Amino acid sequence: MSIVWYTGSGRAGAARVICGLLLLFCAALPAAAVDFGLTLDQSVFLDDAFSGDINKAGYTGMFSPWLSGLLIEDGDLYLSLGITPIVENGKFFIVPELLRSEVTLRSERGATFKFGRMSYVDPLGLIARGLFDGLEVSQDIGGGVLSMGGWFTGLQYKKSANITVSPLDESGYYTEFDSANIKTYFASRRILAAIGYEHPAIDEVIRLRLAALGQFDVNGEDDTYHSEYFTGKLNIPYKHFLLFDIGAALELLQTPDRDHGVGFAGELGASWMPPTAITDRLTLTGRYASGWVEDSPIGAFSPLTTVAQGNVLKAKLSGLAHIRTGYTVRLHETFSIDLAASYFLRTAKAKNTDGTGAVDDEDARYALGGEGYFGMVWSPVSDIRVNFGSGVFLPRLGDISPTDRSRWLFELGVSAALF
Repeated sequence: MSIVWYTGSGRAGAARVICGLLLLFCAALPAAAVDFGLTLDQSVFLDDAFSGDINKAGYTGMFSPWLSGLLIEDGDLYLSLGITPIVENGKFFIVPELLRSEVTLRSERGATFKFGRMSYVDPLGLIARGLFDGLEVSQDIGGGVLSMGGWFTGLQYKKSANITVSPLDESGYYTEFDSANIKTYFASRRILAAIGYEHPAIDEVIRLRLAALGQFDVNGEDDTYHSEYFTGKLNIPYKHFLLFDIGAALELLQTPDRDHGVGFAGELGASWMPPTAITDRLTLTGRYASGWVEDSPIGAFSPLTTVAQGNVLKAKLSGLAHIRTGYTVRLHETFSIDLAASYFLRTAKAKNTDGTGAVDDEDARYALGGEGYFGMVWSPVSDIRVNFGSGVFLPRLGDISPTDRSRWLFELGVSAALF
């Protein structure tokens, strides 16, 4: 067993200081103004279930104490920590984390100021999504909200941050966590800046979100990867039973193999709520992201955080097209079922691992295969949730590796909130 805590100097010492300051805030709060509790999340999974490799089985169990309190009349504090036992690749270790921990201040003129470790999601939810350390200012400007923020990624646990922009990022992300080397804990060091605008209801119907983002590599290496994004999304309901989603993003790339390049991604979706006696929803979503194209300025769309595509395949969006249809039905107020089917396509030829160009293949193949997934959720009370999922990825439905065997996944999770 290996156990790691925030000790030492550098980023680890900075994290310890942040935790200490937040605990001092807690001590200063009046007891009557404080709420606290504990959230338990336990999950087990068997990835590639029929491979016979016991290392494909895993366990994650997070114990998350949280506290919230009123600092002043127009300000409050939320603090949460995570202690996570993990079994991965046949090894057991414990990961401590500072989770969502922020101070929020509000003014009578519609302004909000936040600082700490906070949640941020871009309009598409595919570029930057998760917890980030920094600050954000937002202002109600009459019918809409304008926001600006800046954050740093290098103090987070790497598997929570999910940052794999560059080959260096990927190498660090997949390096096995070692309690004797604190550098194996932290995510890639990058700065994220964003300005956004959200209008909740244009003509009382359409929801609009726009944002401009930039991520800047501060790892101190020669092969830096910077990029800027311009993105927007529209949610358009129709007669209370149809909902359409339209989103797109343009990325400007600065990478070692080219000073300037562009990447792009898009999403189209539709949801139908049938007029039935039960609560159900049918969805169809298509996502497309550019891949690296030889002898052109088009590069692979590279989001800051990796949002996995597919429940079983869990592929990175770069150079991928993902078509998904899903059906969710609530059979009882405590029980629901989710069915999904996906298909995956590569959007460009594979790039050589040495970065010299695209793979020279006259019979270029693009179809990765299909995936099916079945999930169940049971929540007898609001504070308890049990979910089970099972899925399979079928490469034989594609033409890239049709002889590869199917990949299976089984997972079980239990969550409970204690107050």
